[in-house]
Amino acid sequence: MKIKIDHRGAEQELERNYHNIVTMLDNNKIKYEAFDFHSECKKMRWDRLSILVNRVAHEQDNLKYFLLGSDGKLLILQKGVFRTNCVDCLDRTNVVQSLLGRRMLTIMLQVK
Repeated sequence: MKIKIDHRGAEQELERNYHNIVTMLDNNKIKYEAFDFHSECKKMRWDRLSILVNRVAHEQDNLKYFLLGSDGKLLILQKGVFRTNCVDCLDRTNVVQSLLGRRMLTIMLQVK
């Protein structure tokens, strides 16, 4: 899963190229989700990141996570990863990754 953050200037060209390459690959295991962080979260509206998390929730659920039982037996196999990218700000990249991580941790802790 690829999540691009921003659609302006030089980043617009990068976004277009990512989209074109993923389309060209035509691989159903690779998904691309464009998200304009600046536009969606302007004026410190961090709560709007829920738009992105909700958009990718189904894919995240399908990717699952890796879990071994206490006996070393494989209980759950993780099927993929999320890659986030923000060209000019590692902080925004980390914000998105931490939201995805928190969501998955919540799911993991609720398993019975």
